[in-house]
Amino acid sequence: GIFFNKEHTVTITSQDKGSGMDSTKYYVSNKALDLQYVEELDDSAWKTYKEFNIKPNGKYIIYAKLTDKAGNINYISTDGMVIKDTKPEISGLEEGKTYCEKAVFTVSDEYLDAVSDVVTDEDGKIISETLLTAIDGVYTLEAGNHKITLADKAGNTTVINVTVDKEHTISDWIIDKEATVDETGKRHKECT
Repeated sequence: GIFFNKEHTVTITSQDKGSGMDSTKYYVSNKALDLQYVEELDDSAWKTYKEFNIKPNGKYIIYAKLTDKAGNINYISTDGMVIKDTKPEISGLEEGKTYCEKAVFTVSDEYLDAVSDVVTDEDGKIISETLLTAIDGVYTLEAGNHKITLADKAGNTTVINVTVDKEHTISDWIIDKEATVDETGKRHKECT
């Protein structure tokens, strides 16, 4: 549940009021590990701590192995985080294009947070602002001028503007690829 869209510096601070600190080491994982697994990690898997950076795009859980001069060991970890600097991707719509009757699109982003739609009239006056919900993974737009904003949990956004006309004249079938005995053909219609 913790998301960032920029590189972060990892700082580990450790102290021991009894015998004093002997060493602070760290291990980076992309998934949660149980304590027994962490305790059984080979010592060569642990790196001696000095401040370091974690970069986009990945999942990170930082484990620390703290050892005092008396030989006592304690393990701690972060809750985990995702650092992602890529924008959500939209398929089925092109910026500035006009579609007939309705437009459908899909969004691909593992950490998608919201898909919003601002519909305006011809003068640019806002008619509605809504959060869209996909039905079977597909979003549908009705007539209007749409400004679609895709936002992920890390704060990355993609914006696309399209128009959907409610009135149109449709062409006859346009053959994109002729059918053969071995392969299915492909055809489409266009708004004229």
